Amino acid sequence: MPTNRTRRSRKVSTVTDEEREWLYADDKDNFLFFHDEKEILNLWKSYRDEVLTFWTQNKPCTRPLRWWDYEAPRWNDPFEGCFIHGTMPEPRQRIGGIGTPSYEVLAIKPCFYKGIPTSFINEWEMKFYADSFKGKNVSPMGDNDPPTFESEAAYLQRHDLLTPQEKKYLASHRKLLEPEIVITED
Repeated sequence: MPTNRTRRSRKVSTVTDEEREWLYADDKDNFLFFHDEKEILNLWKSYRDEVLTFWTQNKPCTRPLRWWDYEAPRWNDPFEGCFIHGTMPEPRQRIGGIGTPSYEVLAIKPCFYKGIPTSFINEWEMKFYADSFKGKNVSPMGDNDPPTFESEAAYLQRHDLLTPQEKKYLASHRKLLEPEIVITED
């Protein structure tokens, strides 16, 4: 018997367990072997909607690490002419605390975890590079007043990147806007 119904096919997921783990991972240690950068970017593009839907429902006012890698607003960094220029996410705003990010005074590539620098000058570097730091405002990260940055929710709000549901959630969870303190690992 003829019908007017439209036949819908289900999207069959071809993502491997390893790839799925990478897509949903929240740590830098999780990476894919045997994938080039183009394949990895295409993987993110193919599954971004699925990942972001899951993420915003289960971890509102935050984003997965891969979002930071590929979609966060790009940083208008000071490294013009360098291969990294324009490729990194805009860092979160610093609110306070003591400690100079290593990339600001050493010849190293800036590294961030969800918009927060991952390396700060320590006491040993202050002594070793003392001559290089003369005349510069450089200080090691202090335990009594560690660096503090805007929260992930505040970053997303500042860039108007929250979904309508997240905005409602944030209205009743204002604690998510409190600054994040960098904790050192000894």
